Amino acid sequence: MFDWLFEGRPTVYLILIGAALLLVGMWTRDRKRGWLLGVGLLGLLTLSYFLLDRFVETAREQITRKLQEMAQAVKARDAERIFAHISDRFQFQGRNKGRFRGYVEGVMRSGGVTELVIWSVNVPDNSGVVRFRAKPSGNLVGTNVGYPVRARFVKESDGEWRLESFEIFNPFVQAETPLDLPQLPR
Repeated sequence: MFDWLFEGRPTVYLILIGAALLLVGMWTRDRKRGWLLGVGLLGLLTLSYFLLDRFVETAREQITRKLQEMAQAVKARDAERIFAHISDRFQFQGRNKGRFRGYVEGVMRSGGVTELVIWSVNVPDNSGVVRFRAKPSGNLVGTNVGYPVRARFVKESDGEWRLESFEIFNPFVQAETPLDLPQLPR
């Protein structure tokens, strides 16, 4: 509801700093002490806003961070780090967390995916649904494009958001039919 209060949005900083500059301009015109008190108050508000941004992680920020951490773990070939961010309730194309982990470890072992770049992360609300683009690199990947992805994160009892499911879509066709993962070569 009040995520803007904790996310360090540039618009809020611009409003606070713009108001402070306006008050400084008023003070230079007539040197009244009240204008400087207003500048001080806006300075405190700006500092408070900055501290809230640094010390409170919103759902949007946590989900975005976890996606980036999973992408970094792909490059490091560290399945343990990837699956720390995946829910025990995970389901993807008939695979639960354990079966999907086996698939991912096989893909990483074979060099099928050696890197994953994630961008354009869009978390519109606190429902856990997120859309983003993902570009895998490796010998299992046919094209070097960014795939649209729709994922669902769930907030678990420990307060952490974890990946519950995802769908990958064709990057060339505006279709709502998810793509299947390629089979590993035997």
